[in-house]
Amino acid sequence: MPTQRSAPSQDHPAPAEPGTLAALRERLLDLAPRSVLVIGSLPELDTAALFTETTTVHSIATDATATLASLGLSDLALVGGALETLSRRDGEMLLASLRDLYARRCVIRLGACQHWTDHDLIAFGFHRLASADDDVQFLGFDIATYKPTPDWLNADHWANPQLFDRFRW
Repeated sequence: MPTQRSAPSQDHPAPAEPGTLAALRERLLDLAPRSVLVIGSLPELDTAALFTETTTVHSIATDATATLASLGLSDLALVGGALETLSRRDGEMLLASLRDLYARRCVIRLGACQHWTDHDLIAFGFHRLASADDDVQFLGFDIATYKPTPDWLNADHWANPQLFDRFRW
């Protein structure tokens, strides 16, 4: 028997539709990161209003790659407008270092750009989160959900234990 849902109240508003900016804001609020790294600007998200006083926010305006090592690991990295201004090679270095070394989760704002497409970021392991309009996409990377463990990757299927008595290697 299906359960009935009550109407949304003031305390518990209805969840936003997936793929929208409202859903992305809710998702970022649910993460409750302790440290946030903001590179560039993300006017659609209003990052100042997203996080609590207990969240440490580091903002980097220029030369992000050189500054990352001094800041260490962050719970969340928000990148907006930086990829459009960097060369392709520098942008790849920034994305790879954020993804691999300096952030547990990344959210990238990708505007209209000549040398970057959302397919390029998907090749880096990012997935689409939301879109603000035709020209602005938000993509994300979370190492915890990047690759789910397949069914076959467990001890039951290793070394064919059912054949131990039949064959000698």
